[in-house]
Amino acid sequence: MKKKILAYSLFEPKILPSHRTHDQWLKKIDRYWYNLPSLVIANKILYPEYEMRMYLSKNVWENDISEIFLMLEGLKNLNTITIDMEYTATEPSTWRMMPLWEPDVEVMHCRDVDSVPTDKEYKYTKYFENS
Repeated sequence: MKKKILAYSLFEPKILPSHRTHDQWLKKIDRYWYNLPSLVIANKILYPEYEMRMYLSKNVWENDISEIFLMLEGLKNLNTITIDMEYTATEPSTWRMMPLWEPDVEVMHCRDVDSVPTDKEYKYTKYFENS
C-alpha cells in the first residue's frame, strides 16, 4: 500500500541564524514546541489518511517539553523518528526530505513545525495530490 506522508523536522539549534533579523522570536529556542498539539490535531482532522512524521534530533529529548510527543503519539497519526547525527547549524531541516527515497511513498508534503495548516494550504495540497 502506498503511503502519504506529512514530514517535519524538529531539532535544538546549536547556532541561531543571524540572517533572520525580522524574526522577533529568534532567540526563543522553544518556540517551535508551542504549535505541536494543534499541528498534530489539525493534521489528524485534515489529513486522516496521512502519516505525520517528525524527524527529531537526539537532543530534543533533553527538553522537558519533549514529553508532549509521548502524549500526542496516542492520536495514532504521529510517528517520531530520532536521528542520532552530529550537526553544526540547521542541517536537520533536511531530514524531512527522507521519505523521498522510500519506494512506497506516493505523496509527501514537507512542512514547517511552526506552521499549522490553513484552509488555503489544505486546498493546495489536495489539488496537488489529485493532479
